[in-house]
Amino acid sequence: MIGSKPKVIVIGGGISGLSSAFWLMQKGIDVQLLERDSRAGGLIRSERVDGFLLDYAANCVFNYLPEVNFLCHNTGLSSQQILRQESAKKRYLLKDGVATPVPMRLKEMITTDLWSLRGKLRALLEPFIPRASSESEETVSQFITRRFGAEVYERSIEPYIAGTLAGDADKSCLKSTFQQFAKLEAEHGSILKGVIKRKLTGVRTACAAQVFSFRNGMGAMTEGLKNYVGDSFLPNSTVEGIEREGKQWAVHSDVSGKKKIFHADAVILATPAGEAAKLVDPLSKNLSILLKGVEYSPMVVSFLGFSRKDIDHPLDGIGCLFPKKEIDFNSLGSLWTSTLFEGRSKEGTVLLTNYLGGARRPEMPGKTDEEIIALVMEDLKKVIGVKGKPVMAKVIRHRAGLPQYHLGHQMFLEKLDEHLGLIPGLHVAGNYLGGVSVRACISQGKELAEKIDSCLKKRGKRFTPKENRLKRDQASQVKST
Repeated sequence: MIGSKPKVIVIGGGISGLSSAFWLMQKGIDVQLLERDSRAGGLIRSERVDGFLLDYAANCVFNYLPEVNFLCHNTGLSSQQILRQESAKKRYLLKDGVATPVPMRLKEMITTDLWSLRGKLRALLEPFIPRASSESEETVSQFITRRFGAEVYERSIEPYIAGTLAGDADKSCLKSTFQQFAKLEAEHGSILKGVIKRKLTGVRTACAAQVFSFRNGMGAMTEGLKNYVGDSFLPNSTVEGIEREGKQWAVHSDVSGKKKIFHADAVILATPAGEAAKLVDPLSKNLSILLKGVEYSPMVVSFLGFSRKDIDHPLDGIGCLFPKKEIDFNSLGSLWTSTLFEGRSKEGTVLLTNYLGGARRPEMPGKTDEEIIALVMEDLKKVIGVKGKPVMAKVIRHRAGLPQYHLGHQMFLEKLDEHLGLIPGLHVAGNYLGGVSVRACISQGKELAEKIDSCLKKRGKRFTPKENRLKRDQASQVKST
């Protein structure tokens, strides 16, 4: 009906689904969000255990986008935000079994022990390395080694990809993983030249960059979004199928044991790629096959709480990443959570969040809790001088943790758009598309809401107040004649 309020059904109540729902509501679009679980948030979850605050997945937001600030302000989350502590400015990388500070300034880069003199000199040649063809596609390892040398790659970028993205830099697509690096080379012919030019010309991010979380952990963000969505959020809702009915969609669901059919003008599948593949299979075999091809790396998160006196290291940073070259270690990295944010541990204690598995060690989730804790303790004794037993220990497994942006990911996105273009009104959202961070998922939700709003307007389902007045005036003129 002309001027009627459109409706969109969002399937999946993780950060991508919640963000999409939020932005759709900003457009004045009715939303129904169906979540299979009894709670919102997906993998994002916070829990207090024996005086320690644990974040199961994302532990913070590194933000430089105004839309993230807008979302936090309009959901009331801004009042709950806490910023990174001043004591958490350093970053460490393991070298020869020693936690070595990562250089943050030019002087530190010259004097650091992280790279050899030969490695530093090779890195300084980066501005003289010819740019690659714009048509070429490289892995992260190929790109960094080509531009900066093998040592910078092995001692800096490889542990970042493994520890923060659970990935394999030998397989990761550069343009999907480090889009800015690819852009700097394309525009300036050099990463270093591009960074220097941007600093000299005063190019800045859209808003001040900051690292933040919430007093009650990252779970507060998804809980705040759920509360904002209100009664439109339906937990315990299993979607059994979706189908087109003319220009509308019918979503067949089981809501708390009762069969229901929801109708809408558009549907967003904000589930992991594998779940989305099952739902689209009756509509498009090719689309289903494409989504099934998305790979996820398993992750193990080991939370350990210690008495502060039982650790020798000052813990004066965010944490430490473990390069693949450090073959005597099992962990991907250790986040010093109680240094990063206040209120994460009780008085006189510290909280360490340790990561294992990923693409480097996919067998880790199969180990017992006791085995995982023993492996982490072995690493921590060597790196930060842990002397006592933990006063709190918990292990969480994510068998499908983070999606992998392997070489060919850009082609995947193109094919995805192509197949979705043949099914009007069907959309996907998720961290397997344009970034795994919370920031990226919020930004993608905004872009998707704008796209859907535009599509609905073209179909005659959305009109601005001015357009509605024109329609009424035209109708009156026709009636009077």
